[in-house]
Amino acid sequence: MKSTYMKEEFEICFKSAGGLFDPQSKEVKKLVEFSNNTIEHIKSIYTKMPPIYFNLINNNSLNATAAIFNNNYLIGVNIGTFDIIRDLFLKNLSCKSNALFKCTKLSLVNTKNGLEYDHSFDPDSIMFDLNYSKLLSQQTTLVGKFVIYHEICHILRGHVDFIKIKHNLQIHEVNTIIDTKIINTLQTLEMDADSFATNRCLNDFFQNQSIDFRNGIYKDLKTFIYYFSYSIYCFFRIFGFYELNISCVKSYSHPPPAIRISMILDNIATILIEKNIKNKDEIIATSMQATRDAENDLSKITYFNNEFFRVQEVYANPELTNYLFQIVNNWKNIKGELEKYTFSELPN
Repeated sequence: MKSTYMKEEFEICFKSAGGLFDPQSKEVKKLVEFSNNTIEHIKSIYTKMPPIYFNLINNNSLNATAAIFNNNYLIGVNIGTFDIIRDLFLKNLSCKSNALFKCTKLSLVNTKNGLEYDHSFDPDSIMFDLNYSKLLSQQTTLVGKFVIYHEICHILRGHVDFIKIKHNLQIHEVNTIIDTKIINTLQTLEMDADSFATNRCLNDFFQNQSIDFRNGIYKDLKTFIYYFSYSIYCFFRIFGFYELNISCVKSYSHPPPAIRISMILDNIATILIEKNIKNKDEIIATSMQATRDAENDLSKITYFNNEFFRVQEVYANPELTNYLFQIVNNWKNIKGELEKYTFSELPN
């Protein structure tokens, strides 16, 4: 009865986005199980976190969201998001497998709703080196966990309650906001969710490296950071890079992809420094190299030009650097408000 009720609540909450995606296939059940296991993992760490109902949204676009609806906490991920993540790494690794052949482009199309997975672009078959199968699994899992961790943070740290109570909005409605007074707050909350997701992914490695990763591709921390940086860069990069005009940047509900990538790279460096990793400088350099490699590889399976300079621009442009500091420093301004709604201790 509870499950049926929550499905109905989910359908109502996300009806405008497509509603519940509920075919009973093994693949879909595995995605839901994977996401629920990720939520339960966080629940075991943050015991005060409320129950969260997860399901898939019947929408092919690249998006995920957290919400509070009738006092129930929900996380919905568009089915297109998981399709795009798998397509991204499958075709990337297929391209690496078939250096002598033409690479297959991603099954993506730009619409008024943003990036969408287009099933009509699917080839009949994709040539694929089975030696890459473990890497495919690890990369899709990394990005999938990052997405779920990001949305969990919006609930765990009080973001959804804060936005709902203070501004009478759901997190997934903020893309339509034109009130520049709250844009800085929204971008800071997104930064916090990215930071939480990054920390959780790295902590998963530190806590399980002798067990879960023993038979995987991550031989050591340096290898893990390379693939994490590579995978997350690929994910954000497909949103597209564009001119980082400071007035435009300050008008978005989410920081632009190049800026989010730079903040995640900075976060990785901070974690390595705080953990006093001996070869931290070498690993930090590795994370930067991973992003360059990802940019080069993506140019083969998309129609993107190589625009790695957009990430470099974030560090070189004083206006953008000051903007980054503004987002980070704004955390101090809203932390006190979030304390009223959070289910965990907030970072300084």
